[in-house]
Amino acid sequence: MKLLKSMRLSALQLCLFLVFVSGPGVAEELKSFQTSFGVTLYLPDDWQLLSKDDLSSVEGNGKKELDLPPLMRERLAERMQQGDLELLFNTRDSHQGVYDNLSLFETNDQVPEAASQIKATCSALPGLLGRTLGKEVELERCEGKEVQGYPAFILAYAGSVPDTRVLQYMLQIEQRKSLVMTLTYHQEDAMGSLQDFETLLEHLELVAQ
Repeated sequence: MKLLKSMRLSALQLCLFLVFVSGPGVAEELKSFQTSFGVTLYLPDDWQLLSKDDLSSVEGNGKKELDLPPLMRERLAERMQQGDLELLFNTRDSHQGVYDNLSLFETNDQVPEAASQIKATCSALPGLLGRTLGKEVELERCEGKEVQGYPAFILAYAGSVPDTRVLQYMLQIEQRKSLVMTLTYHQEDAMGSLQDFETLLEHLELVAQ
């Protein structure tokens, strides 16, 4: 099942990363991030985009060095240089070296829209994620909805690092293209990063490529 393959990819990426009143004009007060996927994100200035063209922070040479193990830095830099992944870190706070982060990647898989598809996918995912993360996974949220007029599939569950949570949105942006956005955040800073993410979704801009 293509969607399950996509979720397996996302779960593997999470393992990599975890080891480490909106109104008119709100977007104008935020910093815009242009991604390589034709998507513009609006977030507070505390968020830092690590694109394939700017890996200095990942490699430990930036002004805001990220506390990541050397091997993780190497793997992350390699993935981003390939252009199939973009990552943002919330630099407001570090919880024992773990930063809240948001990853983005594209997939050719379809977002499940029919009630039967959503039910089947939600039933299969706990086992898949459990095998990938090496622990029992209980989904706190698994549903379909629309975001900015695009079909979306949403997951939420506890992260593999203690006291972290994962919130994932998969948006069908074209007939055969989906954008997967995964927010991993520390529950002590839930309101901060979650509010930022909700603002991002409300002001998300997608440009046809």
